[in-house]
Amino acid sequence: MGANNWRECPKCLKVQKNAVDELKALYGKIPREDYEKRLSEVYPSPDSDYDYSSLREDWSLGVDEQGKFSVSYHCSCEECGLKFSFKHTEQLPL
Repeated sequence: MGANNWRECPKCLKVQKNAVDELKALYGKIPREDYEKRLSEVYPSPDSDYDYSSLREDWSLGVDEQGKFSVSYHCSCEECGLKFSFKHTEQLPL
């Protein structure tokens, strides 16, 4: 079964933003070579094969023959290991 969707992971984006903020605070305070090395670690080069879409999303939504409505969602990130699941079922008033 394939994924319903791939997208940027919010946890990875937060980690990257924190790394950028820390790096900005070091600008002019560390040697240029160190700054550029850290910068390349935070931002992969445009010609690298790094894929920012590391969050796999799978979901289902529907009603079965007995009138039971269900929705489920699961996501997991290949990079940071973030996982989240949600499931809800409810009987339709028949």
